[in-house]
Amino acid sequence: MITELVLFNLPVGLTRAQVVAGMHATAAAWRANTELVRKNYLYDAANRQAGGAYLWPSVEAAQRGTTPHGVHVSRKCTARSR
Repeated sequence: MITELVLFNLPVGLTRAQVVAGMHATAAAWRANTELVRKNYLYDAANRQAGGAYLWPSVEAAQRGTTPHGVHVSRKCTARSR
């Protein structure tokens, strides 16, 4: 298993409701990814960041993983279990 953590800065003025709506809008696309074991959406209002924590069965699956909009996630923070 491999865990991927993706964070991004939110635009100034974006409300929590808008962030959550965006998360709901992408959930179906992530559920359709048969290689993704689990995704948790992340939201940090104090630091104006959002993102996701992804659990993949392998490094290769994580490397094939793309966002629902087709953008490959290039910044990864990963750890392997022993």
